Amino acid sequence: MVQKLYPEGGAFISMIMQQIHTAKLVTEWFDEHESKVEHLPWPAQSPDLNIIETLGGVLKEQFRNCFLPPAPHSDLATDLEEEWLKIPLAT
Repeated sequence: MVQKLYPEGGAFISMIMQQIHTAKLVTEWFDEHESKVEHLPWPAQSPDLNIIETLGGVLKEQFRNCFLPPAPHSDLATDLEEEWLKIPLAT
């Protein structure tokens, strides 16, 4: 797949350094394909590098500031989406 998308090379993959990503099979694959795919390892469980954790905290705080809790489950999804869209892009 990577070779079809990037036949000249230049692709990179960024993965957290958890056990599944550091398994022998995975590291051997990256060793074999290092000329085509650059591997950018990130520390596991780093909140500074995990934007969804930051945005999840922002969303939770915004949602706590709502006046009334949603009634049915479908309203909860709608309310969460509305609050998500209010988060500034610069966050």
